[in-house]
Amino acid sequence: MPTRSIRIGTKEVRWGLGIVVAIPALLVVLVLAINATDVPLSDAAQAALRVPPPPPPSERNGYVDSLGLAAPDGMSAYEAGLKALAADPKAEPWKRRTIGEQMPSCWREESACLRLASASAVLRSVLESERVFLDRYRAMQAKPEFVDLWPAADSPNDAISGYQDFLNGLRLSLADAAVLFNAGDRGRAIAIVQREQAFFRRMAVGSRSLIQQMIAFAGISRTELFAAELARRLSIGDKALWQKLEGALQPLSAVELDVTGALRFEHAQGVKFRQTRRFVRFSDATYEAFAMMGTPRTRHWSDALWPYLYRPRYNTNHYVARTDLLLKAGAVPAADFLRTVDALTAQADALLPAEWVRWFVNPVGWDHEYLGSRVGETDYIGRSHGLAAMQALVRLQVRLRAEGARDPDLVRRAIAGPLGKEFHNPFDGRPALFDETLEAIGFEVPARFLLAGVRLSTGATWAAGGKVWLKL
Repeated sequence: MPTRSIRIGTKEVRWGLGIVVAIPALLVVLVLAINATDVPLSDAAQAALRVPPPPPPSERNGYVDSLGLAAPDGMSAYEAGLKALAADPKAEPWKRRTIGEQMPSCWREESACLRLASASAVLRSVLESERVFLDRYRAMQAKPEFVDLWPAADSPNDAISGYQDFLNGLRLSLADAAVLFNAGDRGRAIAIVQREQAFFRRMAVGSRSLIQQMIAFAGISRTELFAAELARRLSIGDKALWQKLEGALQPLSAVELDVTGALRFEHAQGVKFRQTRRFVRFSDATYEAFAMMGTPRTRHWSDALWPYLYRPRYNTNHYVARTDLLLKAGAVPAADFLRTVDALTAQADALLPAEWVRWFVNPVGWDHEYLGSRVGETDYIGRSHGLAAMQALVRLQVRLRAEGARDPDLVRRAIAGPLGKEFHNPFDGRPALFDETLEAIGFEVPARFLLAGVRLSTGATWAAGGKVWLKL
């Protein structure tokens, strides 16, 4: 077969070389333009950085003791907590406490506290072996304040205050209450519920960081579900105990439910991070964390370019403008929350420039996992309303059982009357739902506004189809 030669003329060569040279040249121009034309930090962004510093450590503040719950024997929790605050935040001065596998979790129906307390032959010995730890936990709770003192992060990779010891204390405390209740000492068991509720409410008010606020909410929710478990076992004749249980479950106040202070603290750290180009690149520690979570990643070839394709103050100003809008949802009652969040989100999105403009003026930053202008802050506000809804369900369940409303017809009549109005769904003002087949009461609540312990099916409490249910 005859061969056919392909001739490439001088013109084609010049075009090819021109394209090869033009692409990096355009990239250089883009990088120079992005770096040379950043804007000043807005007044709103500067204001967002001004958050009150934490108060100095005090023996009245149980937070200090919470950092030393797992300290060696012979060292007070307060002394150990002071050492932890003074140490490098990335270093733990001692290992965290590990509660053995024999300890009940009290999260699922098959491992409910009362049932496991009666079935576990080793629970009493576990509690006795952890008595020093539990005494420290309760001494911490007895202090009149609980204000978060952990220093603000300087990097997205900085360690946060550890709460595992803290949650272990709650597990031990509820298990101890279950043992007491099953042994007939029901007054002391309910007193533990009162103490846990009072403590976590105090913790919620003293929260400066979002993680502490969510841990406080989780503690309130977990203790409420335990109270519902007690209510299923109390006899109608124990009037004094019913009054004591209802007294432990008073409605959360607006101050206790307010998360905007903690969100503004997180907001200030986000503003600080967004002004630093190096945070655009994930750290090695972040990639290690991805691997530990079962989602390993590798660095993209373009990773080294990211800091140069990012306009720090431009991106920060947009982030602040959008977030300030969204945080207005914190002042909105639950009944108007969903509608208001939709309107505020639309307004926040309208602040974004067109897609092609975003690519040219700030190629990296808009959707970046560290630095993107996220709107998830409103979900945390929604969880405060979801917690109030869960508490209303528990209080309704306690009242129904205290009044002996077991028969389905009695339950329906009670919900249709004054009780239904008193314990209504905060999101829509409607009385509780009742499902005779499930033997449960419920509310319509978006799942994203429920804490993880409620979203998960627990047998006595579960979420499905946009509704949350509580076993009567």
